[in-house]
Formats: sequence, C-alpha cells, structure tokens
Amino acid sequence: MTTPRLAIGLDIGGTKIAGAVVDEQGTVIAELVEPTPEESDAESVTAVLLSLIERFRAEHDVVTIGVGAAGIVEWPAGTMLWAPNNAYRDWPVREQLENVTKLPVTVDNDANVAALAEARLGEPYPNMVLVTVGTGIGGGLVMDGKIYRGPTGLGAELGHIILNPDARAAAAATTAVSRPSRRARR
Repeated sequence: MTTPRLAIGLDIGGTKIAGAVVDEQGTVIAELVEPTPEESDAESVTAVLLSLIERFRAEHDVVTIGVGAAGIVEWPAGTMLWAPNNAYRDWPVREQLENVTKLPVTVDNDANVAALAEARLGEPYPNMVLVTVGTGIGGGLVMDGKIYRGPTGLGAELGHIILNPDARAAAAATTAVSRPSRRARR
C-alpha cells in the first residue's frame, strides 16, 4: 500500500487563521485554528502560519502547502498585494514560506481556491461561481475546470465591485452599498 500524499491548507481570514492537513481526495486528516493577530501585519501572520505548519509537520508527512487569503494576490508569484481586513501589503508569503519550510507553496485568493475545491471534489462542476461570506464577501469563478482570472487577474472579485464610483474611498464600504450613484439616478 502506498502512503497518501498529504498537503497543508491554510486560510488567512480577518478574524481567524484556519489550517488543515488533507489528502489528494480532499479528506481532512487534521485541523487547527488560531485567531488572526490583532495587528495582522505580515510578520505576525507569518509567525502564526509557521506555527501551524510546524505543528502539522510534527505529526504528518506533507509534501506541499497551499495558502488562501482574502484580497489581491499576484499570481503565480504568491505575493499578497492587498487585503481588505488585514494590515499586510506587498507580502511575499510564498517566498517566505518556501524559504523556511523547503516545501513548494501555492498562494491564491481564498475564494478562488474554495471555488476550485468545490468544482473538483465530490460531484465535479467544471463551470461554477462560488460566493464566500465571512468577514467580507468574495467570489471565485471556475470555467472549464480552471480558475478564471480575467485579463487583470481579478476575474471574480465580487466583494470589491464599485457600485458608486463617486463614493469617497474611506466611506466606500457603506456608501457604495447604501445609496445609488448619481449616474444611476439620472
């Protein structure tokens, strides 16, 4: 009998960082959850990720690591450019984790990876839209069994659609949803 290939999956959220060890069929072998550090900068989040990875690797022989996080990810470099609910910016998370763990690491938007997992595991759905609702709202789009990124890499950023282009940036979260734009009223 062959030993199953195991992976660590990490989900960086605005309030918690969840991790799991999974097999190739997506079966969860082990799970851990830690609160997202209050300062939520790259240094403090990296410390939590490395702690989770170390704890998983102490009990499981894993061959790769996947990270999903809300926000804009430079694909395939694995750099978190911006996050809506965390303080890190321009964070080369893939590079940092690979340097420390010596394992291959993939980093993508959390809704993208959730959509791909739903499309591939269980009943296969080669074309689907997934909406995530957590600390924020996100979306993933799978077409022909692959994540659709669109021409700018933001193919399904449903949680960041500007509904009111005239809203001030500081008030965009409430203003854009709560009132129609001037253009819409014309």
